[in-house]
Amino acid sequence: MTDVPYKLPAGWCWVRLGEVAKREAVLLKPSDHPSRRFTYLGMEHVAAGQWDEPQAVEVNGDEIKSQVVAFRPGLVLYGKLRPYLNKVVVPRSTGVASTEFVPIAPLPDVLLPEYLGAFLRTPYFVAYAARNTTGSRQPRTRLDALWNAPIPLPPLPEQRRIVARVEELMARVREARRLREEARTEAERLWQSVLAETFPRPGSDLPEGWRWVRLGEVCEHFRESIDPRRYPARSFWLYSIPAYDEERQPVEAKGSEIGSAKLRVSVGVCLFSKLNPRIPRVWVLETVPDTGTPVASTEFMPLVPHTSVLDIKYLGQVL
Repeated sequence: MTDVPYKLPAGWCWVRLGEVAKREAVLLKPSDHPSRRFTYLGMEHVAAGQWDEPQAVEVNGDEIKSQVVAFRPGLVLYGKLRPYLNKVVVPRSTGVASTEFVPIAPLPDVLLPEYLGAFLRTPYFVAYAARNTTGSRQPRTRLDALWNAPIPLPPLPEQRRIVARVEELMARVREARRLREEARTEAERLWQSVLAETFPRPGSDLPEGWRWVRLGEVCEHFRESIDPRRYPARSFWLYSIPAYDEERQPVEAKGSEIGSAKLRVSVGVCLFSKLNPRIPRVWVLETVPDTGTPVASTEFMPLVPHTSVLDIKYLGQVL
């Protein structure tokens, strides 16, 4: 390569992906084998930026209506649909996957699949793929751009060292996430205990000055909807169930990246999750981002309290 993106260490070289890997597209039609069990991996089974191998599902052939591609250990599955979502899988078992995945077979003794998988997840490559798409509503990485993508290729021993180092760091990340989840679970348990002791239970005597009311008497159900797909270039801040569960922060996305109608929200709205109500999800919007349009998943019920009688923080704690 002559048009190299940047200078590499000694012993490394720039190559095109198509020079060190090939597409292994073994197509199958599971519906031709309706009673056969398939290990199936769809785009929906991989979270954006997910590093660990996702959990595929076991389904009968008649449950898969379209063609699929076979995968095996030694391949890299690259998610070409909406490449900014950064969906890359390095499988350790066999199965079938959506054709939105490109099965990439690195050349043996030249390129490790684990190293390639790590590189395809880098911000550099994600930005490259996002610049080289086709389609507006459902952008996909152009295959010619994928195979012409510049790849920094170190010697195999260096690839193994990089992969080992990345795995070491990811093990720390997994442990940090486990500890954070344990702390969040314990904090939630303690908080529920505090709430149970603080708020009167139905049927019990209320303190002086308190009274029982119906929720609909002291707040309004805000129902204004918007379809972001009609505004493909506009920036939106999406309050979704996954965003709540992950960091309790809204996610910024273009209208073209949001696949369904949403609910308009604003400061002063309390979002109550209708999905799996046994899992408490209440999002009190005391502030919203200064730029973009805030919207919420329809799995939330936006409630606007009558501020003369009900404080929004109090509402959030009661719910």
